[in-house]
Amino acid sequence: MPKTNSKVGPLLPSASLGDASTSVVKTKILIAEDEAHLLYFMRLNLEELGFDVIGATNGQMALNEFHHHTDIAAAIIDVNMPKLDGFEVVRAIREKDDRIGIIILSAQASDKDRLLGLSYGADDYMAKPFRLEELVLKTRRLIKRVEQVNAVSSDLVSSAHIETEETIHQIVSFDGLELDLDREYLTTPKGEFKLTHIEASLLAEFMKNPSSVISREQLLHSVWSYGKGVESRTVDNFIVRLRKYLEEKPSKPQRLLSVRGRGYKLVPQKNSKRRFHFSSLKK
Repeated sequence: MPKTNSKVGPLLPSASLGDASTSVVKTKILIAEDEAHLLYFMRLNLEELGFDVIGATNGQMALNEFHHHTDIAAAIIDVNMPKLDGFEVVRAIREKDDRIGIIILSAQASDKDRLLGLSYGADDYMAKPFRLEELVLKTRRLIKRVEQVNAVSSDLVSSAHIETEETIHQIVSFDGLELDLDREYLTTPKGEFKLTHIEASLLAEFMKNPSSVISREQLLHSVWSYGKGVESRTVDNFIVRLRKYLEEKPSKPQRLLSVRGRGYKLVPQKNSKRRFHFSSLKK
């Protein structure tokens, strides 16, 4: 059955989005969208910018393409697709790869759907109709972040001592919290949690700058590599996710606080001495 609210616009001419020669050539992007005209225009514009686009018209096809191509840098996933919905696709991808950038597209713009998508591991969520130039900008930023992470991982591998089986882990500690940056595990008084790459990177920013207010713009730049002036609710959505790990009552936060008009800050528990420690440990 055809979907309603399928109009996405305005779809801008690719020439207005930048010169293809300045984009990363042959970086692979997976687009899962069952509306043929929308898939066509997204694919056409991204390919003209130098990307290698892999298209899928249903959720199962998207997963098949993901498993077949091992070097996909980013995925744009529509929620309402036949055979397998977008949320299930995102969850399946995240079980295999926690570094690929994922943007969810949906005709539903409710906070519930947005948070559901982010909880499954999406990096961003765009409601239809949307501007193509915004989608391209967010996709480029996600790919830049993926490439930076892969470059760091490559450096770590190349500098490792092959003759030893010991692994050096970077640990950030603050007031009862311990974050293993390499394994992306968080230890709290509530237990141990496996974080996504974005969750770990965001929390590390707060733990390295305890009690300091960090603006949304600063976080978008340092964690997501967004340029100045970009507005996004992405940070707010991820703050909600972090509070589930850090707070006894996430709806009434005591540690990861909002500072109206300025941003967020991580503070010590009441009656606790502030402690921050960064180290590299062999495990």
